[in-house]
Amino acid sequence: MALESKSFWKPLTASVIYVARTIRKSGGMWKMKKCGVLSCEYADAQDMTEIVTGLRQLLDLRRVTQVNAQNAIVIRDTPDRLALASKIIRDIDKAKPEVLIHVQVLGASLDRLRNLGILPGRA
Repeated sequence: MALESKSFWKPLTASVIYVARTIRKSGGMWKMKKCGVLSCEYADAQDMTEIVTGLRQLLDLRRVTQVNAQNAIVIRDTPDRLALASKIIRDIDKAKPEVLIHVQVLGASLDRLRNLGILPGRA
């Protein structure tokens, strides 16, 4: 792919690939774009769709793809936007909260209390 698109790439981390090619000249500086694969540990397909939609609207991202088979979101944009999207995804992708209820059912016999000389109060 790199030879066909005449671009240069190198892996930066396990989930971020640096892709360099001339995108456009803006203010005398060449803009470089990064491509990041951001993993979602706890999100299912529906949650990932909502995350991708939110990122598109919030950060005005155009090149965002979700890969449901790998629970990943692929983003191609400037390094600043990629870092911000990564932070947003880390903040959103949390385990679902669980509630543990411990119930213990006790029984009391009035006969035993009367034998002990204790009479329960009457309402």
